[in-house]
Amino acid sequence: MKMVKIYSTGGCDAATREGSAEVVLECEGKIKYLTFSYSDTTANRCILQGLIDGVNCLKKPCNVELISSCELGVKKAQKGKGVNVDLHQELCGILIKKECEYSFSVMHGEGDILNAFIRKHRTKR
Repeated sequence: MKMVKIYSTGGCDAATREGSAEVVLECEGKIKYLTFSYSDTTANRCILQGLIDGVNCLKKPCNVELISSCELGVKKAQKGKGVNVDLHQELCGILIKKECEYSFSVMHGEGDILNAFIRKHRTKR
């Protein structure tokens, strides 16, 4: 199985609850940049939805590393708890349906590095 890294970052306007995610898929030296817009959301939900939308682009079973700069409540969601458990369940369900093996990685304190990495690929479209 191929190894795919999916990087996601997102943000949201707290007043309007309009948000977006920027996603980079990296596989065998190839990069795909994606951007998505969401309504009635939060920053963490944007990041999770970006991961979901990135996984939906996969055509074959892969080993997937899901990368963000924050925890996203993964441990709570694995116990069926947390504010975004619905998105975690959707994400894991899609990965299982696509027969992907997966892991979560958090770039603790490295949000600026992740954002710079994604910005670099935004300009190469």
